[in-house]
Amino acid sequence: MPFTLPPPLLEKLRARRDAQRATKRTLGPDTQPAAPRTIDPRDLPAIKALALHMVETRDAQQRAFEDAHDAFLLDPGMGPMTYLTSDGRILSDESTWFGEGVEEKTSTEANMVIVVGARKTGLEDLLELLPKKPEGARTCDRCEGTRWMPQGKGQVVCAVCGGKGFRAALVP
Repeated sequence: MPFTLPPPLLEKLRARRDAQRATKRTLGPDTQPAAPRTIDPRDLPAIKALALHMVETRDAQQRAFEDAHDAFLLDPGMGPMTYLTSDGRILSDESTWFGEGVEEKTSTEANMVIVVGARKTGLEDLLELLPKKPEGARTCDRCEGTRWMPQGKGQVVCAVCGGKGFRAALVP
């Protein structure tokens, strides 16, 4: 179930990706730090080198994935990085978490990625890709139509409505 990206949204996504790439610092191969195998927790330069190596590796993975799939990062996540492709698919780069593979998210999962992506990118236009509330549908009683529900001290996408903000009408 791919989303249909309107041309203005596609332009915003491309502009955002280009701007991100322009601000990322890239070290040349002769200056790129090697990832140390062990680190003394008191060795601040080694910790900084490892952090820089991790960031550069992640940035390189992101750029390669975006180029290969004409995709836009929606969520760098605490797990697999998730993307929206220019042809409207939601892809999860499992190699950044599990070591291999690309998984296409569909239906509710795809909707939830769009909701997270709108918040993380600041592109609220992404929410226009979600299904519109049909006649007779009711506002989700769990998230009260906000698409978000509390979890601990934060929020997660509402699992009851899948981030749509509404549920099917009650059958009398």
